[in-house]
Amino acid sequence: MKKAWLIGFIAAMFFSCSLDDGIDNEFTYEIVPTVTVDIPDTLYLHQNAEILVTYQRSSTCQAFVGFDYNKDENNLYFAVINSRVIRDDCENIEEIKEESFDFTPTRSDFYIFNFYTGTNENNENQYITKQVPVMIE
Repeated sequence: MKKAWLIGFIAAMFFSCSLDDGIDNEFTYEIVPTVTVDIPDTLYLHQNAEILVTYQRSSTCQAFVGFDYNKDENNLYFAVINSRVIRDDCENIEEIKEESFDFTPTRSDFYIFNFYTGTNENNENQYITKQVPVMIE
């Protein structure tokens, strides 16, 4: 099921919508860089924890959509997803925005959180990485 969602998401990134109703509503999805992450130092098994993510918005035509999420054992990979309306009146900006989500640990050892920050000069993905232990209360 995850693979079907991922394929659909990737397809949506390459195609845009147009309703031919005279209103310009073409858009794309973009992964935007994470700037900082605020995660508790310790998580507690089966208890919600809020995670605050700061990211960079680069256009007045971008809007927050959500988080992309992939899991590999206790390694969690996150990326901030924005939509971008395709218009001629968009302005380039450097604006820092914040969004949060709740996370509930289901493992009793630890998680390694990886938040996408962009690519380096070798086109390799870069992450803010934080290992957080999970305690049983």
